[in-house]
Amino acid sequence: MKLYSIYEFPESLYILSKILVNIEKMQPVHNLEAENILEKLLGKRPSRIKITIRNLKSLEIITGKNSIKLSHETQVYMDTNSDLSELLLLLIYNDENLFQQCKDICNIENFDVINNINLIYILWSRGYTEENISTAKEKIYALKRLINCCYHNKSKENNIFTEYENYLNFIEDLQNEYLSMAPIGEVMVINNIRRVMEVNKGYTFNKFNRFLNRLFNDPIYSKFVAFTTVNNIFAHKGYFSIKDKDYYYIKLLKRIIYKNTLF
Repeated sequence: MKLYSIYEFPESLYILSKILVNIEKMQPVHNLEAENILEKLLGKRPSRIKITIRNLKSLEIITGKNSIKLSHETQVYMDTNSDLSELLLLLIYNDENLFQQCKDICNIENFDVINNINLIYILWSRGYTEENISTAKEKIYALKRLINCCYHNKSKENNIFTEYENYLNFIEDLQNEYLSMAPIGEVMVINNIRRVMEVNKGYTFNKFNRFLNRLFNDPIYSKFVAFTTVNNIFAHKGYFSIKDKDYYYIKLLKRIIYKNTLF
């Protein structure tokens, strides 16, 4: 597997946010105007700006040919003022090869401070296809920027890509257990499904709590789920606290994740 073909990426989540805010103000914005915006923000020569725009498109952060606008996912994150690092994880996950490479890089201890050339040789020693060293240096430079943006306000002690994969597995497990107990649209006591997932899938209370909170705050996936509460006189199974509010029921509005089972 060759390193993913990305050669430019904003140096920080702050800069990425500034780019998206400026595009959002004018969208759809003609390619030339978008290049002017990025040139002012990044201070790079036009050839590198074109590459940046191409890479932002390949990641589906922005979309369009002659004119540019925010992708649907990006627009949702901007509208809800959500953490853009989570948007990047979502979009990276949609590209299997890119997601695997980000996981592999993060599995290398101190990847963010290792010399880029040394990091390339480590990846080559682990089965990555060798290529022109100058090309590989550009790719790893952009990949590290992308990964560091994903780690914004997150600890580098954990591989956030593995954690995100585990989160999506949780959503699938939650969906499967819910559907085995009730049809779509029927309320389910949260602690009932938590106990079933503990027995069947080994989810501890803390792990279930962490992932359920993440789902609640997820601007893309949360729209498929509803959380409700009841008067505590009638709540015998115990509340589940999310964002300083106690919820009792969960309801699946429609399937959250579809998997292609055709081979």
